[in-house]
Amino acid sequence: LLRRLDILPEKMLIAKNGIVIFELFTVLILSSIGIYLIGRFLLHEEISLKIMIVATCCLFIGSLPVVALSFFIYKLFHKRFLVILINFIFTFPSAIIAVTSYWEFFPWDYNLRILCPIIEVHPNGTFLEKSSPLTSMNAVYVGLVLSVMVYIIITAINIVMERGKGHA
Repeated sequence: LLRRLDILPEKMLIAKNGIVIFELFTVLILSSIGIYLIGRFLLHEEISLKIMIVATCCLFIGSLPVVALSFFIYKLFHKRFLVILINFIFTFPSAIIAVTSYWEFFPWDYNLRILCPIIEVHPNGTFLEKSSPLTSMNAVYVGLVLSVMVYIIITAINIVMERGKGHA
């Protein structure tokens, strides 16, 4: 059908990526608004709108590698269930890996590590002391750059795989 309509498979992949990224952004925005409203007006907590906005933006960028990796996993196995299962399984060690020097090699923990200095919460859910090394803003910058780089590289690989499939 795609050939008959003269739609290139790699353009379809890019369009699917765009839709998933838009959905991710929408969910993060709606969740953040909900958290802010409930926390501020229902629970009467002091919540910084600036921190909510920064955290939401960082969550969005930090999630991009998982989007690209999910498409990659689907290309390998052609099973949606495996994509969900692999992402679910790789989420478990994230809190442990995020506090080690190896966090940069595990995209599933980027969000946890990026958010540590922003919201001052340990990946295990406890509050961080100001003197904690996890409050270093360096991890935010490294994590954001890594997220974009991993997303671009894996998406490029996905496009090459899609082109190869189209010529086969």
